[in-house]
Amino acid sequence: MGPSPGSRATHALYPPRGTPRLLVPLRPRRAAASSVQHYTTPSSVRDRGLLRFGAALARLGVADLAPRVVALNGLEALGAHLSGVLGEELAVGVHLGPPRANRKPVLQLMDRQGRPVAYAKLGINQLTCHRVRAEADALHQIARAAPTGLVIPAIVADGVWEGLDYVVMRPVPTWSLTAASAEVRARALDGLVAAFDTGRSTLAEATWWRRTMADLDVCQENRETARLRSAAAMIVARYGQEVIESGAGHGDWTPWNMCPRLGTLAVWDWERFSVDVPRGWDELHFAIASHPAGAAAALAAPRAVLRTALTVHQRSGEAILAAYLLHRAVSFIKDRQLEAGAPNGPLRTWLLPALDDLVEDPRPS
Repeated sequence: MGPSPGSRATHALYPPRGTPRLLVPLRPRRAAASSVQHYTTPSSVRDRGLLRFGAALARLGVADLAPRVVALNGLEALGAHLSGVLGEELAVGVHLGPPRANRKPVLQLMDRQGRPVAYAKLGINQLTCHRVRAEADALHQIARAAPTGLVIPAIVADGVWEGLDYVVMRPVPTWSLTAASAEVRARALDGLVAAFDTGRSTLAEATWWRRTMADLDVCQENRETARLRSAAAMIVARYGQEVIESGAGHGDWTPWNMCPRLGTLAVWDWERFSVDVPRGWDELHFAIASHPAGAAAALAAPRAVLRTALTVHQRSGEAILAAYLLHRAVSFIKDRQLEAGAPNGPLRTWLLPALDDLVEDPRPS
């Protein structure tokens, strides 16, 4: 693989073999090293050491010998535009991320010495542009509300470039020797919820439930959406009069989107933020995402997830979990995640059985 005739190679694919996760700038070398070292959040001291080793090789110029190099003329132009916005000359690395419908370029913006200056997200289609705008709006809202216990990326700039939405954010801490404790996570979530209005309503009358039903109505009719419609009817019949507290929620509360910092929690990726979701959805999302064997294993016993994630009355917890699973399934279908190659595969292999287990339980309500 190489640049097209007449163009100049600007980036190397990293790792050099297998599925690329990063586009490393060939120049300057200090920026190449920083790009490798900061492209992902290491989950262990060993992983951090491997990143540092890769960065050392990049600093020596090994990227010049990479078997796969490309010319990123378009993103280089965006980098030049952002250099003007930030008022200094920047080198650009590009995170590629795993396949999914909301996959978008995440640009590492570094100065000539390789110091991280900012990160930029760029929408590439209708869905991802919507997500980029949503994250920018969320960060502005949260910054104004100033919740306790949370550190969020500060927005440097947001706008439109060549018809595509972008947002530029300052870096936040992304690595710690220890994972975020349950106490630190709870304090951060409590601070987030306290910074915005909260509400209480029955499940059937809740605004967030009506939004999910409206999204389900526009999903293409097939076997999976038919199962979801049936599950939604059973949720209303079983839990419709259950009173649920709602408030602000991150929407993708996972170990890889957070880092403990001096008693607070640095949290990023706010594109799914909402001020009106059930209390408990973030905790459930974390419990499922952090299961060592994956989401399918976590949902093999949905009530076990409920017991570890929420401290509410069993019936309220089941209502919150059932609504969460339905919402997640509808979002998965609406965003066409399966077609985009997202992890987990068809809903029938992991999420729908857990939802059926909850709503079709023969025990009396």
